[in-house]
Amino acid sequence: MLGGRKKRVETLSAGATANLEDGEQIRELVQTQTGQSAAANASAVGSSAFMSSQLGTFYRSEVSAGPHVLVATDRNLYAMKLSGRRLLDVGDVVLKAPLDQADLYRGKKTLSFGGTKFHVMALFGEHADRLYDYVEQSGGVTESKPAAADPPSTERERRIREALED
Repeated sequence: MLGGRKKRVETLSAGATANLEDGEQIRELVQTQTGQSAAANASAVGSSAFMSSQLGTFYRSEVSAGPHVLVATDRNLYAMKLSGRRLLDVGDVVLKAPLDQADLYRGKKTLSFGGTKFHVMALFGEHADRLYDYVEQSGGVTESKPAAADPPSTERERRIREALED
């Protein structure tokens, strides 16, 4: 389980353990983010400062992301909130499913679980692959791409979504 981000993974694992059922052991763990990717956040924050300086007015772009950790144990798949200054504080469980019923879907840089798309954080790609493979061994993955929460309203929006897809 422990790869390139060993210390971070160890800290997240220790925090996640408190949310597990008695006797469960963490097999794989990956840091993710819902809403939009970290690159999109950086772009929004970067452009908001640029817009402020150009317009002379305060402007902040909408940034809708929620940091999470996906945890696969010997019995369940969990999604837990992350908080804190360095996103090392593991919070409440927001999704939980037995491994064989998880319906986990893997995109290029995303994992979808429980109808939510989780963007894999930088340097956690190998962790995401191992988590997916572990859940797949238990029969808890799906090859069916999850439907978008809200369908595109225009042809242009559809093309943009397709281009941004995994």
